Amino acid sequence: SDSPSQQKSVITYGRINTDDTLEIAKQLRATRPADIHLYEISFPDKSNAWNQLVHTVRPSANVFLFVDAYVTVDPKSFFELEVALLNSPEANAATGVPSVGRSAKRLRRSMVAEGGLHGSLHALPQQFVDRIRNANVRLPIGLYRGDGLIGSMATHDLTVKRGWDKRRITLVDTATWNFRTLSPLSWRDIQRQLHRMVQQARGRLENKAIQKLISMDDYTSLPHFADDMVLDYLGSLNAEGRSQAVRGLLTRLALRRLASPRRPEPQQLLPKTV
Repeated sequence: SDSPSQQKSVITYGRINTDDTLEIAKQLRATRPADIHLYEISFPDKSNAWNQLVHTVRPSANVFLFVDAYVTVDPKSFFELEVALLNSPEANAATGVPSVGRSAKRLRRSMVAEGGLHGSLHALPQQFVDRIRNANVRLPIGLYRGDGLIGSMATHDLTVKRGWDKRRITLVDTATWNFRTLSPLSWRDIQRQLHRMVQQARGRLENKAIQKLISMDDYTSLPHFADDMVLDYLGSLNAEGRSQAVRGLLTRLALRRLASPRRPEPQQLLPKTV
């Protein structure tokens, strides 16, 4: 729909969709064929989808809106994020905040105090996306904590030399979302939670690897694949440091998945018009 400034916005997401999201999107496109463009990528990876949007599809927009596929967003939240960016031309991003879930209150307090960007709902202005393109910065494929990396790029203004400044991300506490909480009585939900916990353990290793890389060579030093980044980081540690880094059952389970990394064919990474 039209934005408050009568300018176009782009909404994108990357996820393995097992529901009828694509069919719903096709039905919506039928009502606005000139405004809605759908792309499909055969290799399911959120970071690659982000890279393809920024560097390959390269749509023209004043504001880019990002939303996770599992959340339901009040449409007013999109407008509130855009207005926040229009009123803060110095900002590199605007983020919504969680309102549901066991950790929502704690996370809201942390975002207010320390800054940061939430992956479920956020927006980037054109000027920042253009700078990412020009610097040829890409997210490592397979990265679990990609949204945290985007937040880091925004708060550091694309270079760690400028220091962390939480004011570079505008927090919009009225922009929020909802989602179905997992049930402890559902075996499928239990499996999802266990998978999430293993991925969170992996994410902690990713963060340490990223911190080491960008402290030496900034964001242009990020590798093509996140698996390689984590393994290179662990390989750079001495025996004691490695033992500390891989401590815990969840971390060891995450490392087992690195033993057989997925390597897509180049054509599997490219977006195809639906």
